[in-house]
Amino acid sequence: MLIRNKLTLRFTVLVVGIQLFFSIFIYYFNSVYRQQEFYSRLQGKARLAARLLIKRNLLSINEKHLLAKGDLSTLSDERISIFSSDKKLIFTNGDSLHAQSHAFFIDKLKPDFPFTYTSDRFELAGIVYTYNEKYYFVFASGYDQSGFSKLENMAMILLLGNLVVLVFIIFAGWYFASESLAPISDVVQQVDSITASRLDLRVNEGNGEDEIAKLAITFNRMLDRVQQAFESQRSFVSHASHELRTPLTNALGTLETSLIYDKELTVAKTSMASAIEELNNIIELTNGLLSLTKADATFSSLTPIRLDECILDALSLIYSKYKTREIIISFPESIPADSEPFLVEANMQLLRTAFVNILDNACKYSTQAVGLTLEKKDNSTFLVTVTDQGIGIEKEQVDKVFLPLYRATNSRNFPGFGIGLAVTKKIIDLFKGTISIDSNSDEGTIVTVEIPAAPFSDNSL
Repeated sequence: MLIRNKLTLRFTVLVVGIQLFFSIFIYYFNSVYRQQEFYSRLQGKARLAARLLIKRNLLSINEKHLLAKGDLSTLSDERISIFSSDKKLIFTNGDSLHAQSHAFFIDKLKPDFPFTYTSDRFELAGIVYTYNEKYYFVFASGYDQSGFSKLENMAMILLLGNLVVLVFIIFAGWYFASESLAPISDVVQQVDSITASRLDLRVNEGNGEDEIAKLAITFNRMLDRVQQAFESQRSFVSHASHELRTPLTNALGTLETSLIYDKELTVAKTSMASAIEELNNIIELTNGLLSLTKADATFSSLTPIRLDECILDALSLIYSKYKTREIIISFPESIPADSEPFLVEANMQLLRTAFVNILDNACKYSTQAVGLTLEKKDNSTFLVTVTDQGIGIEKEQVDKVFLPLYRATNSRNFPGFGIGLAVTKKIIDLFKGTISIDSNSDEGTIVTVEIPAAPFSDNSL
C-alpha cells in the first residue's frame, strides 16, 4: 500500500474515531439529562397530586378527572398512585393492576430521598409525603414521548452528520497526505535523474530544517560518498592501468629488441635482466593490489595480540631491508602488575603489514634516523608514532596519499606504486583504529596510529 493511502486511512480512522467518540459523548449526556429532567417532572407531578388530593381530602372521592388535564404539564400515559402508611392503595388514576405494581417499590422509599425506576421506556418516581403527621407514598409514572423523540432526532442528525463528514474527512486526508508527501515525491524525481554519468547533481535541500530537508541532506551526503567512491575507482583503474602497462611495455620492448638484435650471450643476458626487473615490478605491483583487496575484505578472525610484539616483528623485516638505518625505539620501561599488556583485537599478519608499510615509507624517504614510540594514550587506546626527517609531503596532498596508487609529487623519483598507505589505512580502519599524517615538504613526516585496547584477562596471553 502506498504511504499516501496509509496516511489517508490512518487520518480517516483517527478523525472518525474522535468524531464518533464525541458524538457518543453528546448522545449519552443528552440521554442522561433527558432522564434526569423527566424524573424531576415525575417528582413534581407526585408532589402536585399529593398537595391537590391529600391536603384537600379528596382521596375518598377518587375522582380521576381532577388529574386528567390536557396541558403541557400532562405526561404521556401518566399514572398517579397514592398509598397510605399501611401500604394500602387509596388513590389511582389508572387501572388497579398498574397501581399494584407500584406497591413493590414502597419499601425503597425514604423521606427526603425520592426513588426512581425505569422499566423499558416507562419511568417512575416515588416520594414520601407527610401531612398531619401521617405518611403517604406517592408514585408518578409515565412515558417521556417528547424527550425520546428529541433523542431519536439527535441520534439521526448525528448519524447523518457523521456520514457526511466522513466523506469530507476522506478527501481532506487524501489532500493533506498528498501535500505532505509532495516534497518526498520531488526528492524521488530528483534522485531518479542522478545517474553514474551525472553524479555531480544534488537534491534540493529546501529549508534545511524539517524532516524532508534532513532526508535530502542525507541523500546528498550519500551522493558525495558515492561520487568520491566512483572517482577513486576511476582514478585507481587509470593509475593501475598505467602502472601495469608501463613495465609490461618496457619488458616486451626489451625482449623483442633482444630477439632481433642481440647476437651475443652477454648482451642478451643484459636485456633479459632488464626484462626481469620490469617483471619483478609488475609482480610487486600485483602483490600490492592483492594486499589492497585483502584489506578491503571483511576479516572476521580477530584475536587478542600483543601490539609490542607485532611492532617488533615489523621492525625485524625493516632491519633486513634497511640494514644501516637507525631506528630509535621508545617503549614503556615497565608494565604495572595490575595492568594489562599491550593487547589489541586484530590479526597479526595484517597489522604487521600496516606497520611495515609505515616504517618502510619512513626509511625510504629519509636518510636520517627514524623514531618509533609506543605508549598508552588512555585506558582504552594505544598510540604508535613514527617520525622521520625525510622529504615530507605537501600540505594539500596529505589527505590524498591514502588513495590507492596516488603518489605525492616529490616522491615520484623514489621506487613504489602508492599502494602501501592505502593498504595501511584500510587495515587500521578494519581494526577500528585511526591513522593520521602531519607533514610539510622538506620538514619530515609524523604518522600517528591509534588502536583500541582489547579487554584484559589473565588467559589472554
